[in-house]
Amino acid sequence: MSPYLATLVTFLIAIAFLRLMDFLANRGYIESRLSRKIIHIGTGPIFVLCWLMFIDIYYSRWLAALVPLVITLQFALVGLGIL
Repeated sequence: MSPYLATLVTFLIAIAFLRLMDFLANRGYIESRLSRKIIHIGTGPIFVLCWLMFIDIYYSRWLAALVPLVITLQFALVGLGIL
């Protein structure tokens, strides 16, 4: 699989997981605290499992690193009240 496609798929899976947890918390199916814990516990293994999609090219590691970087920046911007 192309490393660019692998990056896109990894982003989509991670964002879908985050949105699912937000949906469940907003609907009251799970508490907000539990949702945050599930997000913290779940995003790491999802990211690690997605590593298997990246081929062995020197820039794949940088593309793979974009996913947690962008998600972290998003959380930081939300926490700072910018988003």
